[in-house]
Amino acid sequence: AVLLHTDGYVYLVGGRAQSDYGPVGAQILARAPVARVDIEGGAGFRELQYWAGAQAGWQPKASVAAELFAGRFTEGSLVRMGGDFFFVGLQAFDRSVSIFFASSLTGPWSDARVLYTLPPLPANATLAYGAKAHAELSRSADELVVSYNTNGALSSLSSSLGVYHPLFFRARRC
Repeated sequence: AVLLHTDGYVYLVGGRAQSDYGPVGAQILARAPVARVDIEGGAGFRELQYWAGAQAGWQPKASVAAELFAGRFTEGSLVRMGGDFFFVGLQAFDRSVSIFFASSLTGPWSDARVLYTLPPLPANATLAYGAKAHAELSRSADELVVSYNTNGALSSLSSSLGVYHPLFFRARRC
C-alpha cells in the first residue's frame, strides 16, 4: 500500500514474513522522501526509513521495524480521509475485506474489522484478491468505495475474460 502524504514523504505499508519465504504475519510502515522516489529510473524507493516504534522512531533497517498491525495481507491500499488513515485489504482466497484505521500513520491502529463480505464469485472465478480503496470515488465523508479483483484458472480465462475484472462496492467507514 502506498500513500503520498502532504509532509513530503511517500509512505508504504507492507507485509513482514514470519520467516524467509514464509507467510506474512504483520504489517510494517516505511517512508521515503518524495524527492528520493525514482519512478523514471526504475530504482524505486531510495533512503527508506522504517517505523521502529515510539521509542526508536524512524530507522534505516527493515529488521527493526515495529508491527503496525496484525494482518496477513500481501497487498492492500492506504488512504487518508478527513483526519484519519485507513488500510483496506483482501487476502487471496479470503471472503472478507478488512479495514484498519488510525489517526496517525504510526498508530495506534485498530484491530481488523470486516468492511464487506464478498457475494458469490462470478462463474468460473476461483478467487478474489487485491482490495483497493478509492476515496476519490466516495460520495460523502463517511463512505468508502473499494474495488477488488476476481480471477480463475488459466483455462477459464481463455473461455471467459469476464472472470478477471475488478468489482466495486460502497461501504460506510467504520
